[in-house]
Amino acid sequence: MDEFEKIYISYNKKVFYYLKNLCNNDKLAEDLTQEVFYKTLVYLSTSASANINVGLSWLIKVAHNLFIDYIRKNKINITTLDNLVNVLEASSIDIDFKMDFEILLKSIPTKYRVLLLLNNYFSFTYAEMSSIMNCSESAIKASLFRARKKFKEVFKNYEERTIK
Repeated sequence: MDEFEKIYISYNKKVFYYLKNLCNNDKLAEDLTQEVFYKTLVYLSTSASANINVGLSWLIKVAHNLFIDYIRKNKINITTLDNLVNVLEASSIDIDFKMDFEILLKSIPTKYRVLLLLNNYFSFTYAEMSSIMNCSESAIKASLFRARKKFKEVFKNYEERTIK
């Protein structure tokens, strides 16, 4: 088994899960995941790859950048994307408000969802997250604080609706 196959087998599902939660679209997440691993294959075939260890944080950074490129290329406003997801999710919720964790996560803004995924699901450090997001560690800490606060609000609202 070569290096690319090991990387693909180890990280394919995690990259897909990250992209699925980022874009809320399975087909798009599959396409972007395929593009991430294509770029990885190309990168590993170059001589420049000797200097960088291709691990999960590198793959997530590539996935994040591909998603941002997709949004820019298709002129999608992230706020509009979040509003659309909220409307779609709200229309699919039954009377008992049976929401799972993913639906709750999708109900917060994309920038917060990304931070929560990177920190809680992938267990990245602030330094790794700042590298992926191209911002300072202090900005990551502040944004992560806001993300957790927003998620707590959403969860509290969910609990209040389910108790009634």
